[in-house]
This record gives sequence, C-alpha cells and structure tokens, in this order.
Amino acid sequence: MKKIKCLRKKIDCVDKRILKLLAKRFVLTDKIGGIKKLAKIEIEDKSREVEILEKFKKLSQKFNLDKNFTTNLLQLILQESKKRQK
Repeated sequence: MKKIKCLRKKIDCVDKRILKLLAKRFVLTDKIGGIKKLAKIEIEDKSREVEILEKFKKLSQKFNLDKNFTTNLLQLILQESKKRQK
C-alpha cells in the first residue's frame, strides 16, 4: 500500500503540471485571439489544426500513447481555445 500511495502522490504532481501547462497554453491562445480580433482574422484556422494534429500523432508514437486518445484530447483543447477566443 505504501508504494501505491507514493505513486499516487507522483501522479498528483504530474496532474498539477498538466493543468498548469494547459493554463499557460490558454493564456497564449487568448493573446492570439486578441490579435485575431484586432486584425479581423477568423478564429478557426483549419490548416493550423491539421499541422498540430500531425505533430500530436508523431508525438503519440514517440511516447507510446494511443493516437485516438491524443487526437480526442487535442480536439478538446482546440475546442476550448476557440471558445475562449470568441
């Protein structure tokens, strides 16, 4: 049980870092959204989304993660980014 407790603490630390990085990513996408509004540029950029998706697929393989999982995760992140930019 002690080993499990120790591993769970490590998971908690990783989870905190994940959320911290997501918050940082959204700060950056919020800034991009502000620039897009000023320049009257569409929020959605399909070519950029395809580019990011391809990077995610490659990184998924590199880190031995399921591509469907990472694709779904990316879709959620992009959806939230676009929602925040409106």
